[in-house]
Amino acid sequence: MIRVETLGPVRVTVDGAPSPAELLWRKHLGLLVYLARSPKLRRTRAHLIGLLWPDKDEAAARHSLNEALRVVRRATGDQIVSDAEQVVLHEGAVALDVDLLTQRLASGAWEAASGLVLGEFLEGFELAGASEFETWLGSERSEWRRQGTLALVRWAESLAGEGRVAESLVAAERAARLDPLSESAVRQVITALALQGEGAEALARFEAFAAGIGRELGTEPSRELTLLADRIKSRRLARPSRPAAGADPLRRPPLVGRAADLAALLESWRRSRAAPRAEVAVVISPQGVGKSRLLEEAARRVELDGAVVLQIRAVPADQGEPWNGLISLAAGLAAAPGVAGSPPEAIAGLVAMVPEWAERFPAASPERERWSVGRAFTEVIKTVALERPVAVLVDDAHWLDEESLQALGAVVRSGTAAAVWVVLAAAAESGREGIDLAASQVGRDLPGALLQLGPLGDDGIAELVRWAFPLYGPTEAERMGRRLATDSAGIPLLVVELAAAVANGMEPGAAAWPAPLRTLDHTMPGDLPGQLVAAFRVSFHRLSPPAQAALAAAAVLEDRAPLDRIAAVAELSMAEAEHAVDELEWTRWLESEPRGYAFVARIAREVVVQDMLTAGQRRRLEARVKG
Repeated sequence: MIRVETLGPVRVTVDGAPSPAELLWRKHLGLLVYLARSPKLRRTRAHLIGLLWPDKDEAAARHSLNEALRVVRRATGDQIVSDAEQVVLHEGAVALDVDLLTQRLASGAWEAASGLVLGEFLEGFELAGASEFETWLGSERSEWRRQGTLALVRWAESLAGEGRVAESLVAAERAARLDPLSESAVRQVITALALQGEGAEALARFEAFAAGIGRELGTEPSRELTLLADRIKSRRLARPSRPAAGADPLRRPPLVGRAADLAALLESWRRSRAAPRAEVAVVISPQGVGKSRLLEEAARRVELDGAVVLQIRAVPADQGEPWNGLISLAAGLAAAPGVAGSPPEAIAGLVAMVPEWAERFPAASPERERWSVGRAFTEVIKTVALERPVAVLVDDAHWLDEESLQALGAVVRSGTAAAVWVVLAAAAESGREGIDLAASQVGRDLPGALLQLGPLGDDGIAELVRWAFPLYGPTEAERMGRRLATDSAGIPLLVVELAAAVANGMEPGAAAWPAPLRTLDHTMPGDLPGQLVAAFRVSFHRLSPPAQAALAAAAVLEDRAPLDRIAAVAELSMAEAEHAVDELEWTRWLESEPRGYAFVARIAREVVVQDMLTAGQRRRLEARVKG
């Protein structure tokens, strides 16, 4: 059998061995591929002569065709036959990668399909003087460019849905190189860049694409792509597009071991949007297992889908303050599209309780009848959702005040015929009755999804080891994986911190850690007094001085620290504080919320307070807090 790889530089094998040189002569190869792509694998002699040898007289052309058939027949045996009128290629004589691509696309095997796409159809191939062949070749290239782009874009979408954003960007870039004028390809490139926090680069790619199709096709990007670019411009959740100088990239790992969880969460979102209806997703997870990162990934995706995203992280102080959680959520709702169409009583209810609403609607009459915060919030959500889907994501929902928790339940039970998606993520050890009740009702009384996260398995830890130690060989990586699994119990937070501590504590050129035969007892590299404290300490000292000062200030402030208070306590200017918190967001010490900054991991705050500050530093900072 002859196998021909046509998608990219041509490669031909005969029964698994390299092809004879004469079969690779351009017109011989052109005849072979053309026959293999012809209807019923047959063509008339007259057609083939006119296609491949139009510049020769009939006798010379017939001789050239006979010689080409002799070469092909030598490679295929009796799998090609001809008579005075036509040439027929037997079924199975030639296997083309484009036929395999068609099969894989039909079955949805995106990864396998994308692996076949290495470039243009018959890349670099041409037949001078054979204009009809060149016309056919141009048509084939257009078709397989379209099919190849489809395979790569679908694979990129699948990777992004699993949280493998860096790999998604690679596949999307391949699609964009194959067809620079493909909107689906550039959309996936832009989406992957935005999911990585590269908003500026995503917008630059949009502008370049718009200029390209304007120049080449005289058209403009679709409204859908333009809206995606607009959403990226105004994204509230986007992290700094680049790490600050000195920031530790090892503290920002890829999402691993959570592909199925992310897919389940986003499937709930898609159901809510498609119906449309209200849905709830409940995520139960031990502390440090990755619920916050999972919500972050989900929030980025639904926001790029065009949703109005309201996201908060509840803190212990919220539980004793009625409506505190709902007030924080409502703050982000004041500027939502369509909000002005809410019932006047609802607007009045929120104006009375939420400063952002008072600024948005200064003319609202204080004498007007107003609804309670809970009813007002529900009605405003339903109004906004008629124009754009709404996603409400609450991390550490076990700290929510009872009133806010019940109000969110009312939103889901309201029966609205609009897309409203509520996600509650809570610690498994909290035992919060309202959360447990919601979890028990999902899928029975409430439409939605229930996710229970657990520690990372061996595969997830192995992937993190490959990310943190790209130069380790299989044996060294396996030792490291076993050691991290033992020391971390599979808790992602600890796996990441310990891996970063090891990588940052090693001297350049040092032998791999842990050493052979000492996997479980080899002391960590560097002067590290304790595994967990050491992990955070190494990362802390890699921060810039302003970031260290801002982090120390956030640690002694309330659970949710406003930027101006961080600046005051840290004795930084607002500009310095803004750069500092950008660095702390990038390195995943802090995360931004509508009303301030909170630690991504509460244990990190405890380590900073207890181990990164002297008693005198703590007293001075606490005095500034009181002052």
